[in-house]
Amino acid sequence: MNWINFIVSDPKIFLIVLLLFSVLTASLVKNIFNFGNTGYIITSVSMFFVLGLTSYCLIFHYWSIPSYMIYIHASNSSKEKNNIKLSVSQNSIALYNESNTYYQKKEYDKALAAINKAIEIDPQYAAAYVKRADIDLIKGQKEDAKKDIDKAIAVKTNYAEAYRWRALIFVTEKNFEKAIENLTKAIEFDPNYHLSYFWRAMSYKRIDQNDLANKDFEKGVDIYPDKATAYMIVLPAIYSWAKKIMR
Repeated sequence: MNWINFIVSDPKIFLIVLLLFSVLTASLVKNIFNFGNTGYIITSVSMFFVLGLTSYCLIFHYWSIPSYMIYIHASNSSKEKNNIKLSVSQNSIALYNESNTYYQKKEYDKALAAINKAIEIDPQYAAAYVKRADIDLIKGQKEDAKKDIDKAIAVKTNYAEAYRWRALIFVTEKNFEKAIENLTKAIEFDPNYHLSYFWRAMSYKRIDQNDLANKDFEKGVDIYPDKATAYMIVLPAIYSWAKKIMR
């Protein structure tokens, strides 16, 4: 499944692959049915949208790749990462990276063991608590994840990533008011991270605050570097994520 993760983890790569596959499929259909150029263009565009919709259904519903792992796991801003790394030892960073490697291989017990060592060496390593919370959630240990997020925030009170993860946990519990509260804190500390606005918008939708939801959607799209990609790739993914964990 690594090649799937590689494609869907970057919206631009996904768009390019989808476009190429649509054009190739349309060419094949043209040769079979002897379509003219107009038919070829219509077929290409139709295939692009049909394949896009089908891909998301397969990726998020049948292949069971958790969308939060794709869109949240790598959500730390570079500035946040750099600030955290400056305050911890190289040994802890090496163990964090080792945990990440095991995590990507889905060897979660080894990932947990490595991140536990990192925390043991540097108890003030906020990102390590968030990483452990991520692993806790995958292993179905939500209460442990909550404790680790609380520890991350206690260590670094302005750590936006921790507030985003806490919001995710509240969303899974359908506590949308608390999710909004934590996403608002995340936005306060990291106002240029677009997905925080999308997630808060989905939470607003769930409590019928549609005006606020629409404002957040618009803000998230404005921040996103490629607005076309935001509309065609990111928003459908967020909708899929929300539908899966909010039901």
